[in-house]
Amino acid sequence: MHSSSRTNKSELDNETSVLLKFTRGAEKRRRILELIKLTPRNCNQIAEELRADWWSTQKHLQRLEKAGLVEVVNLGHTRFYNITSKGLLVVNLLFSNSSNVPSEIY
Repeated sequence: MHSSSRTNKSELDNETSVLLKFTRGAEKRRRILELIKLTPRNCNQIAEELRADWWSTQKHLQRLEKAGLVEVVNLGHTRFYNITSKGLLVVNLLFSNSSNVPSEIY
């Protein structure tokens, strides 16, 4: 397992890279990370903004949570999703214009 304190490009290798670049649903998961980078949201809000159904959005959120890219914040009966420090690092690496990120990611 990768430590969440790592801050180099290798953070994107293997599991995280596959999850956000090569698997079915990778684009939606990247868009979810972009959304919650701005502000925490619940599943309904995310689904509406992505124009996706609640069920598939929930499954993407579960995959991102399992990978340590998002965390759940419970407020009453509502679950909000917040980006983790690892998730923020990954988003910055994926969406930066830096020359050390392969162009096929964009």
